[in-house]
Amino acid sequence: MLPTIAQSIDERIQRKLNVARNQYPGLCYKCCLTVAPGTGHFERHAGGWRVKHGIYPGDGRVTCAEAKANALIQAEKEHELR
Repeated sequence: MLPTIAQSIDERIQRKLNVARNQYPGLCYKCCLTVAPGTGHFERHAGGWRVKHGIYPGDGRVTCAEAKANALIQAEKEHELR
């Protein structure tokens, strides 16, 4: 079966994103939550670097929506322990 145009484009995007995988933790400039090493991407901005969560889930990447859900689950667990 031949890949569709969308699959081909998605694969090229994924290859480019894999090159810019973050090696250090940082705060996501989109959702302000922590991006663990290797789970997001970094990019050059205003003479420095900034970090963001992954655009697509999978392959170890975490999206902003997943990070928010994980933060809520963690907060609920901490609240139950009190």
